Amino acid sequence: MDIQCISSGSKGNAYRITDGHSTLLLDCGVSFKKIQVACNFNTQFDGCLITHEHQDHCKGAKELLRRGIDVYATEGTLSAMNINGLVIHTEHTYDIGTFEVIAFDIEHDATEPVGFLIYSTATNEKLLYLTDTCYCRYTFSDLNYIMIECNHDKEMLIDNVLNKNIYPDLAKRILKSHMSLDTCIEFLKANNLSKVKEIYLIHLSNENSNANTFKTEIQKVTGKLVRVF
Repeated sequence: MDIQCISSGSKGNAYRITDGHSTLLLDCGVSFKKIQVACNFNTQFDGCLITHEHQDHCKGAKELLRRGIDVYATEGTLSAMNINGLVIHTEHTYDIGTFEVIAFDIEHDATEPVGFLIYSTATNEKLLYLTDTCYCRYTFSDLNYIMIECNHDKEMLIDNVLNKNIYPDLAKRILKSHMSLDTCIEFLKANNLSKVKEIYLIHLSNENSNANTFKTEIQKVTGKLVRVF
C-alpha cells in the first residue's frame, strides 16, 4: 500500500492511499487545487473518507462532490458540514473499490467523529487511520500500517502556557481533544504490532511537538520504521 501525505497539521489534513487498484483520500482539509498539485493532477479517487467536520479535515469536501468524487462520513459529520455525502455507520463494513472500510468512534470535540480501519483486498494489507482524538478505546489486530496522531508533548504544552505562548483555554482544548506523545505510546504498546511495516505520525502541533524526538521515542518503543508527516 502506498501512503502519501498531502498536508498534515492544523493548517489542513489530507492523505492519499492506493493499493494499485483503488485510491482513497483520507480527509480533505485543504483546497482541491492543493490536492491536484500534490497528486500530479491524478485525482481519480474512488472516494474520500472524512473523520469529522472541522475545516482542517473537510475544507475541500464540496469541491470533491462537485467533481463527482464520493465523500463518506457519519450522518452527524455530513449534517455539520451541510453536504449530501454518503453516510457510514460505525462498525459496518463498506466496500469502496478494492478497499473494505470500517469506521469506529473516537474522542474529539466534534459532532460524530470517527477513525477508520481500511483493508485492501488487492494487497491483503490493513491500515489504521486514527487522528484528532485524545485516546482510543479499541485495540486492533493484524495491522500493517498505522497512521496515528501524535499531536503534542504535555510538558511542552505546559511550558508554552507558562511562557504565555498559548492561551490556557486553548491548552485545555488540546488536552481534551488531541493525542499526546504519551498516549500515542500507550496505545501502540496496547496493540500487537508484529505485522506492522510502518508507523506514520500525523497532525503534529507546530508549537507543542518535536518531530525528531517523537520519531525517536516511537521507534524506541515499537522497534518499527517510523515516518513523520
